[in-house]
Amino acid sequence: MLKKIWLSILCVCLQVSVSYAAVHIKVASMEDFRTDKPSKELNVKVLEQVELGEYNIQENSTLHCQVLEVVDPKRGKRNATFYVRPLSYTKNDETTCIKEDYYGRYSKTVLSKEELKKIPPGKVVKNAALSVGNHFVKGISLGYYFLEGVVDNEGKNRFKSGTERAYKSSPLSFVGEGEQLDIKVGDDFYFVFKIDEEE
Repeated sequence: MLKKIWLSILCVCLQVSVSYAAVHIKVASMEDFRTDKPSKELNVKVLEQVELGEYNIQENSTLHCQVLEVVDPKRGKRNATFYVRPLSYTKNDETTCIKEDYYGRYSKTVLSKEELKKIPPGKVVKNAALSVGNHFVKGISLGYYFLEGVVDNEGKNRFKSGTERAYKSSPLSFVGEGEQLDIKVGDDFYFVFKIDEEE
């Protein structure tokens, strides 16, 4: 009986959950922006035509955004990021106000389906095998990367090359803190928006 109740609750939760679609807007900055001294607003040039909800934003439009929040860099080499709310966009001296509250997050890169297909399958299989092997035999992946560095010998010293390769693939390389963002005029990046999907 209790099992049927939990199953019913789970089914209801799955039906109530909201699904989201991600919209990626590729933009170029029209002004300098730093996360350690952020401005309250940011103007960017839209590099590719995109639909944001009911708004069709054309290529070369100017998107006027309010900077909502700046997240400081964190350990694990996670760089600073920021969130924006688009207020309006302008194309050919015609300004359209965006009435809905859309919230976008800064992203330097976004992998498309075509870019994901370019990742060599051998590399994925190797990384998966090393992860599984490391679960059963601790340190096996470090040994592999050390030997890979010795064989490749990027420097003149095989031992140093192997040690550097092992360090770069170890969790120790992620101890450092990330960096602040320093966006210059013309730098391109993405805003990633989550939009409710209509069902």
